[in-house]
Amino acid sequence: MAKYYASITDKNNLEQVFPLLKFLRENPKFFERGIPKFHSQTDYNTGIKEGWENFKRNGDYYLIIPKGKLDKTNNGIEALSQPNQQETFKKKAKSHTTDNPVTTIHHFIELYSILKNSTKLILGTIHPHDIKNFLLNFFYGNVGSLWSLFSKAFPNLDFGNRDQIIKILNDHNVAISDIIRQCDRENGKVTEDSKLFNIVLNHDQILNGIINSKIDTIYFTSGFGKNNAAKLFQKTFKIKAVFDKSTREFTIPAKHFGREIRCVVLFSPSGAANRGIARSPLYLKDKSKFEGFKHPIAEFKRQFYQDKFSCFKKDTM
Repeated sequence: MAKYYASITDKNNLEQVFPLLKFLRENPKFFERGIPKFHSQTDYNTGIKEGWENFKRNGDYYLIIPKGKLDKTNNGIEALSQPNQQETFKKKAKSHTTDNPVTTIHHFIELYSILKNSTKLILGTIHPHDIKNFLLNFFYGNVGSLWSLFSKAFPNLDFGNRDQIIKILNDHNVAISDIIRQCDRENGKVTEDSKLFNIVLNHDQILNGIINSKIDTIYFTSGFGKNNAAKLFQKTFKIKAVFDKSTREFTIPAKHFGREIRCVVLFSPSGAANRGIARSPLYLKDKSKFEGFKHPIAEFKRQFYQDKFSCFKKDTM
């Protein structure tokens, strides 16, 4: 769904803001700062009828709102449309721009919706930019992914190919999606969530999916670092909940989606995450339990997934 933004200037002196709009177009990171202001589609359409200047970028709409139409909430951004503020604004931009960014558009979320009978939701961020080498044409289709860990945790279930994975998820009422629909990266090799920018969130699909389903548990594939799944989710839905490090869980109050929802922050299946897991309270609490295994962290993760995904356990008995 498109979003509508408003910038401001004097209707009779539009050329005053054109240099700044040109700068904003060339430095899209700053569409998130100051000048743009969320505006409703109704007000946007009204502005079009009035003949106000407008433009479109990446499916979103931007409108220059004359000063005479401002309310008090807009006063704080008015100064940024003045020429003497533009140089300061540009200096702040230098550390956030890149010469040749790439835009990643999600390949899967439109193909796999949250179903009405879904009770569980696996929620990540977004796949790497380049997915042509994925082993599976699906979420987490890369080597050493979530499905490899599920195979170890639930050996009686076959997570070996996409069709079988989809069948298992559907049979157990587990939905899967991501919180990011689109983002930019400095280049196609960047995979870290913290280095993504110009993020477009998957707000509406997730909101409608949760409300119109039976979701009672959400599994986040990353936690509360910059641009991680749980952090972006809490931010976009304005959720304040205490994360219990000893269980890696928190609870969403019923006021948000009409019912309480249990949330679990998963450990990454990647071997690169093992060093951090070795310092986690949950692992340290039962460290002695795993010391006899050849790969203690791997066994800990396997048992963690077995415990948290109890919906799959009935097939392992």
